[in-house]
This record gives sequence, C-alpha cells and structure tokens, in this order.
Amino acid sequence: MAAHDDKERPLSSNTEENVELLDHPPYGPDINPNDFFTFPKIKNRLHGRRFRSPKEAVDAFKNAILDLPEN
Repeated sequence: MAAHDDKERPLSSNTEENVELLDHPPYGPDINPNDFFTFPKIKNRLHGRRFRSPKEAVDAFKNAILDLPEN
C-alpha cells in the first residue's frame, strides 16, 4: 500500500501497518486533479449531512462518487 504525504504529521505510526508514505508537496504543480474537480463536488453533495456511523459515511461517499458524471 502507498499513500501520498502532504507534510501533515500522522497521529499514529504507519510503519506497523506496512504503509509506504510518498512525499507529495502541498502546493506543487503535480497536484492531483481530483483535488480540484472531484472532491469539491463530493463535498457539496455531503455538506450538512450527519452520519450515524463511520460505515454510513463511507457508503455515502461511495455513492456520491458513483453518482458523479464521467466527464
């Protein structure tokens, strides 16, 4: 498993979980387009909603992704 590191310090160690962190500059020219296009749309869909459990929040996030148009 690999994860991008935006210079935020983790609250717990990822070495126990065998996770490799990849450096990713927070304001670099290689920022993922999802940061600008996909995530704001999902944020707008989920804004103001309350979830009773983490699973319900994850399911809502997955459904929001699936409901996005492909272009």
